[in-house]
Amino acid sequence: MNERSGKYSRKLFTGKEFIEPLRVTEYLVAVYTIFRDQIYDPRNVLYPCCGFDPNPVLVFENVTFVDAEKGNEGCIKSLQNAGLNALKEDIREHHPQEPYDLLILLNPVIPTEYVARYVRSGGYVLSNDYHGNASQMFRD
Repeated sequence: MNERSGKYSRKLFTGKEFIEPLRVTEYLVAVYTIFRDQIYDPRNVLYPCCGFDPNPVLVFENVTFVDAEKGNEGCIKSLQNAGLNALKEDIREHHPQEPYDLLILLNPVIPTEYVARYVRSGGYVLSNDYHGNASQMFRD
């Protein structure tokens, strides 16, 4: 680990390494691990507007990364090159075969209503409020 940059190698967790520009963030891995171990271990996870963030796959099985790559050009190819299930598409055009158990909304540039429909009844949403998503869910 490089203490200054906060970069971690996926090798620590899975025997594989992520290649730049993908970055593992210790804080996010810890948050996801606590959620999985203390609250719920989801069968499937949706991470829209994921950018270059592979962190959920270090903790959860069956993660789908979706990004239209507006401002994150190349992120889907980078995730795919790492062997991850990553789709380059507008999230409004995403058609999952079944609802997701967990939706991750970290700094998304999309309104919550674009993706809330993809979470199963009784499912969970992990969100911050950088773009008002958590506040929007609280009001709704």
